[in-house]
Amino acid sequence: MGINHVQMLSSMRHQQRFAIVDGKSGFKAEAGRYHLYVSLGCPWAHRTLIMRELKGLNVAISVSFADLILGDKGWMFTEPPGAIFDEANHAQYLQEIYVKANPKYTGRVTVPVLWDKRALTIVNNESFEIMRMLDVEFASLATQKIDLYPQDLQRQIDETIDAIYLPINVGVYRAGFATSQAAYEEAVTELFEHLKRWETVLSKQHYLCGDRLTEADICMFVTLYRCDCVYYSHFKCNLRRIIDYPIWESLVEIAPLFYPAFLL
Repeated sequence: MGINHVQMLSSMRHQQRFAIVDGKSGFKAEAGRYHLYVSLGCPWAHRTLIMRELKGLNVAISVSFADLILGDKGWMFTEPPGAIFDEANHAQYLQEIYVKANPKYTGRVTVPVLWDKRALTIVNNESFEIMRMLDVEFASLATQKIDLYPQDLQRQIDETIDAIYLPINVGVYRAGFATSQAAYEEAVTELFEHLKRWETVLSKQHYLCGDRLTEADICMFVTLYRCDCVYYSHFKCNLRRIIDYPIWESLVEIAPLFYPAFLL
């Protein structure tokens, strides 16, 4: 695979980040102040939605769902069951939110987006950073006292998230958008080699980082959940179905924990 294509894919979620809600940047974790823009069709946004649900931040942070499918004019807000209107800014397209934050903005328009309803600006649009903020910085507002980034596992969690990012989370896109047969074969081979590796890990322990559910499991889940129904056919990631792996058992077991995050 050409290096430019790899760089494009690996940076597609990192090129427009803004700030961190930590009190030091001017953004404080306050109930009712922030709004989350997501789409159930996007695995990156799905990370943040699952974290919002697991932490019990549904009341503290409002949410809008863009359509399941990205249209010609970008992410659009229509109506249930596929979407939920933008109650924060009454926008029709997510692009309007980016322009409202910066009238000169001409870059990519992606989900998720964490919007500050008080400052009327985008705080952050990088899925990993938003997920981590909801877990750590918003912990005091959470009604569910679950810690998915415990101090004793933080290094392992970070290493695991890094380890699955390029070959698995991005790997399905590397295969799907490959511009040559060689690039496709490289991506698919790497994807299934790493799935085999993590299958071995999960044969010895309950979760990716041991006996506790962590952020790493969320990052893996949102990709595996879509493999058989989307990536198998659309991206030709079809050397094997996820349902045929023993790893499927782990997926089925943790899915109910995330189930409310699938509901509109």
